[in-house]
Amino acid sequence: MFEFMTIRELYDLIKTNNILEMDSLQYVQLQGWIRTNRCNGSVGFIELNDGTFFKNCQLVYTPQLANFSEISKCRFCNVQFVVRKPQIIARRRK
Repeated sequence: MFEFMTIRELYDLIKTNNILEMDSLQYVQLQGWIRTNRCNGSVGFIELNDGTFFKNCQLVYTPQLANFSEISKCRFCNVQFVVRKPQIIARRRK
């Protein structure tokens, strides 16, 4: 099941470290605009923003995606994504 979330809600979910709610998510629907899209052919990175938070959400895509070449050419446009369960990678500051 898809759950629409804003980027602020996604960051708040991560910040509160609510494991039960994060485990219940299978797919997340995000909507916004692409700030940057970098692709080197083997992996691509999209910085998505929706205006609800000052930070972007980074989406990672690989050639296994059916429309990889189309997505790798998308620049600075309004988009809607449905992504699999968010994989949270947090870096701790020393």
